[in-house]
Amino acid sequence: MKSFGLNRVFVFCGCLLWVACPADPFAHRYLTREPTVEEVVGEYELKEIYLDLIEFGLSDRIRDSTRGASIVLKGDGTAILTQFPVIEEVGTFRYEFKGLKNLKGKWKVAKLGNVSSGEDELRAIYGVRFILPRLNLSASLSGQDRVEGMIFGFSDPDEGQILGFSKGLWKEDAPLQVQ
Repeated sequence: MKSFGLNRVFVFCGCLLWVACPADPFAHRYLTREPTVEEVVGEYELKEIYLDLIEFGLSDRIRDSTRGASIVLKGDGTAILTQFPVIEEVGTFRYEFKGLKNLKGKWKVAKLGNVSSGEDELRAIYGVRFILPRLNLSASLSGQDRVEGMIFGFSDPDEGQILGFSKGLWKEDAPLQVQ
């Protein structure tokens, strides 16, 4: 009889864990194959802002002030971030918006971790590591057949707090204005 009661406790605890730990809402968009540098090179524009769990109203505040926010990744490893919303971790799962910055540094393709939709095996996800002065940044690449964008995640991935950039058309030789 005692083992029956213990089994019910384990089932109950397992159900609580399953309900309390939802999946990353963007997991289905992450690139799960290693891209070439050529696939990643290009210009990315800020299109998605979901940050209101970090600070109420932050999404609208950034959306209203980031017209033209973009990231250019060049084939020589140069990264140019224009009007980039800098969000810094100031404690465990605590973040602060530090303003919009124009940044220049380097980038490289990297394996960033693993992801599962909750119903399948863990798969490696790939993204971009930025080498910038006094700032540690990485973004997961999105897309399956081609690189479609990049997602900067903040806080617990289950909360879906992101900055999402979409890849546009861009030519390496096009003139680029940096302030």
